[in-house]
Amino acid sequence: MNYIIYFLGLCALNIIMLFFGTNNASMIIICVSMTSAYMIVTKNIERLYFILSVIFFGLAELTLVRAGIWTYSNPQLIGIPYWMPLMWGLCTAILKQVTDGFKHYSNKIRINMVD
Repeated sequence: MNYIIYFLGLCALNIIMLFFGTNNASMIIICVSMTSAYMIVTKNIERLYFILSVIFFGLAELTLVRAGIWTYSNPQLIGIPYWMPLMWGLCTAILKQVTDGFKHYSNKIRINMVD
């Protein structure tokens, strides 16, 4: 049940971010608050996924922007916004939790079908 509440809360915050997307300060505040809440709630392995995805996708984003694939209208950190690596980390964390939830419930369904 915690995953559902957490997922809905993150969806609500993402909708809020759509309205404040042009204001970099609000995006940073929202991403930092979501990240700190995520770090408090999760286990160590999920934190590791978050940190690795921030590093990997942040470097990938930097590489693609430097290569000229795309640009941001208001970059703050070597061509990308400050909040972008945090968003990649949170997206990876959400996907990890959702897939774990699907695995958990699919195993329950299989067990019930066998019985």
